[in-house]
Amino acid sequence: MNTELLLGKARESIKKLKKGKHFVIKDLFKGTEWNDLSRGDKTSFGRIFKNEVVSGKYSDVKYVRRRNNNSSEYTKI
Repeated sequence: MNTELLLGKARESIKKLKKGKHFVIKDLFKGTEWNDLSRGDKTSFGRIFKNEVVSGKYSDVKYVRRRNNNSSEYTKI
């Protein structure tokens, strides 16, 4: 897994979202790109992404909550 590449793709996708849009990480990737990652890679990337959001590295994204399926929900601000 190339974390920096995935973070770059996530940033580009976030730029295209409208303010107030709620999303989960897999919404940021096209086609089967997210599904092609292993479960461990998805979990690891999810943890990294959430840490970056919570630490303020994404000033236009806010962590909202953990969903029933353990995915994290975010909103573009």
